[in-house]
Amino acid sequence: MATALEQKTGEVGFLGGMKIPSVVRFQTGFMQGLQYANKTLGTSVNLDPTNSIYQGSFENVAAGQQIAAQMYDKGVQTIFCAAGDVGLGAITEAKSRAQAGSSVWIVGVDVDQYADGLYADNQSVILTSAVKKIDNAAYDMIKAELDHNFPGGQTLTFDVHNEGVGLPPNNPNLSNTTLEKVNEVYQKLQSGEITVSAE
Repeated sequence: MATALEQKTGEVGFLGGMKIPSVVRFQTGFMQGLQYANKTLGTSVNLDPTNSIYQGSFENVAAGQQIAAQMYDKGVQTIFCAAGDVGLGAITEAKSRAQAGSSVWIVGVDVDQYADGLYADNQSVILTSAVKKIDNAAYDMIKAELDHNFPGGQTLTFDVHNEGVGLPPNNPNLSNTTLEKVNEVYQKLQSGEITVSAE
């Protein structure tokens, strides 16, 4: 949703590593965020199926750079990367193009990748990142252990309802308006007013 609000129109891309359920969920959520923004917030951003690519690994940096170059050459402005080192290759391509004057972006994954995207004049090609809030999960588990209530043997899900995912605390490349809208929708997700499908 943040990508759609900042870009407003045009093409975006998705670059995945291996096509496994956890990575497909990133793609699915990204697409639903774009669709929500297009439907309710006045954006017109498109993710063409030809710009949704799984490289097949999480290690091939060079392939990530090549795929990103092909997407940018086709007019994609922002690529969401859920691809490990393949995504680092895409970041390298974005930095090269940004240094040459192009307006291209990457959405990072798992952690705040802002520093990975730094180039000239301390600017970054990382628009924002889809963050797994491991710190919150670790805190919850330590607290549960100290309270003698550790949930051993259980599978736990960390999502918006327990602050398990979100954007980084600082997003220098997102406008205040975008952050306000994202926070509004995040609260609606937490309350159940808006739901995200797994498929």
